Amino acid sequence: FKSMKKAYSFKSVFDYFTIYRSSKIGISLISVLIELYKKRKIRTALIFRILNMYDQYINFLLKKKVCNTAKIKGVVEEYSNIDKIWYLTSLDFKFKTGLTIQRKKVRYLSHINISREKCYVMLIEKT
Repeated sequence: FKSMKKAYSFKSVFDYFTIYRSSKIGISLISVLIELYKKRKIRTALIFRILNMYDQYINFLLKKKVCNTAKIKGVVEEYSNIDKIWYLTSLDFKFKTGLTIQRKKVRYLSHINISREKCYVMLIEKT
């Protein structure tokens, strides 16, 4: 935690990090915290503090240990933008993604390559 320099507001923590709570370890943590709360061992404020620390730390570790890349290539035949959603028709579409996980001194690699002559793609703009 000491090397985490960026300060996060409550809203940014809630919006960005809480996805990790649905993992197996996140669900287990929540169930343990609920049991402690039912036995009156901890208060509600401490539950939220622990969960926020968990969310930030998991995100920090994943950024440190996991590297994910994606490349999209193709010739756009048609495109349109409706309500911040891009609809593309692409020729010679190629999608490549790679995932690298560093564990101790061992690197695990995973790659996915997809190629299509003609492809319909939908991209959603994040605001």
